[in-house]
Amino acid sequence: MNKQVTSQIMIASLMLVLSGCGGGGGNSSTPTPTPTPTPTPTPTPTPTPTPTPTPTPIPTPTQNAPCQVTFEQWKQLTINDGIELTNSKVNCNGFMSATLINTNSQTTTYLWGANLTEPTILAQISQGKLSYKVFFPPKSNTTTCLPSKEIIDRLNFDQTLGDIEKASNCKGVYQYSVESSSTNGAVSSYLWKDATGKESLTITFDKNNKFLEKSLVKAPVQVDTCTPLRSKWDGVVIDESYEDAKTKMGCEGVLTQTQDYNGVPAVLREWGKEDNSIVDHAILSLFNNKVISKRFIFKDAKSTCMPSLDKWQALQFDITYDQAQSATQCGGVLQMLFNQSKEEDKLQSLYGWQNFLSKDAKEGEELPLGGIAHQLFFVGGKLKTKSYTNNTQPFSSCVPTKLGFEKITLREDWNIDKNQNAMGCPALLTSSSESSSDSQKQYSWGETAAQYAYVTLDTTGKIIEKYISFTPAK
Repeated sequence: MNKQVTSQIMIASLMLVLSGCGGGGGNSSTPTPTPTPTPTPTPTPTPTPTPTPTPTPIPTPTQNAPCQVTFEQWKQLTINDGIELTNSKVNCNGFMSATLINTNSQTTTYLWGANLTEPTILAQISQGKLSYKVFFPPKSNTTTCLPSKEIIDRLNFDQTLGDIEKASNCKGVYQYSVESSSTNGAVSSYLWKDATGKESLTITFDKNNKFLEKSLVKAPVQVDTCTPLRSKWDGVVIDESYEDAKTKMGCEGVLTQTQDYNGVPAVLREWGKEDNSIVDHAILSLFNNKVISKRFIFKDAKSTCMPSLDKWQALQFDITYDQAQSATQCGGVLQMLFNQSKEEDKLQSLYGWQNFLSKDAKEGEELPLGGIAHQLFFVGGKLKTKSYTNNTQPFSSCVPTKLGFEKITLREDWNIDKNQNAMGCPALLTSSSESSSDSQKQYSWGETAAQYAYVTLDTTGKIIEKYISFTPAK
């Protein structure tokens, strides 16, 4: 759930003479001298002071988001502009969507647009300067055509979007344009999909609308074999041939991935079904037809019990699974085994306790709403890392606010009332990851679909990051 962002800083900056003179005289037989009149000194003119120029004010837009925006307005936004100038160019005050502050930087995300289904501008202001901007066009129908393999294979840097669409007789769907302080101008992304929606092509074009790079996603290979058994997988030995491993597994594994390294094939073969919600799943990684690693994924299952958080946090590293089960008084589910060595003390195992099935989570979610998961990771039968995630929302009884967010101080201890109750109520521990040498925890308020905030703590319990987000009207 962490929201990760990057920032770069670029800074630029921009200086009378006097002179004087003098004179002399002469002598002869003595007439009455005519007195030399005393010259009237030329008065030194009073210099007219150069007026201090009045800077041209940046007009303040009177309208707040939501507002209509255009691609032309987005193009006018310049990297290193401040938020006031950005608002002026869009002629609308942006909606502050999120702020992330850590010990190195501060980044605030703003949105402009009538709603998220209309043209939208997103900009990130880092250290007071615009560092990243994105333009999202109106939502459009997904394409149902895909350029041929021959055209895709022959894509080159001289081709424009128009060239590709003409050659393929297939129009791509405009996805977005983006520019950042680390890119050489704006780039734009277009998408093509076949009629099934299982294969897609994404092409990125540079600021001159010329081909830059491509990403082709092919339809996944269907995996539907004999059911892999743990006892048979245990018998597969690292460095043995695929033929021997296949005999032990009981049937042919489906070839799901292949790469070539200087003529030597590296492949993945899988047993079971595509998802592990019905049956167990096994994967062998092979190099030059020899097994180099093996993975066994057990079918998804809920736990019959959930350990208390206090007992889970009290678990000591290097204990065995049996000791962990005894200490928590709750048995977990073996989720995965992995090995890339002949030695059993290198065997990696993952045990989990969860109150949901993985298929319950929506696309992009780690856990479904209300999901709680504990995991213990063992190497050679010894506990090495433990993790905990809680997606029970709302995370708090109060709504996080900008004022409360400003009360939280980085590098301070979390365990003081000013920080723990900055929003007016306690936060919920939503994630924790610990090893013998490091740990990180996250406490949250609010709801991810509305107003949401969290803090991240380091091993010593000090605050190293804080984040708050607000959701605009749909």
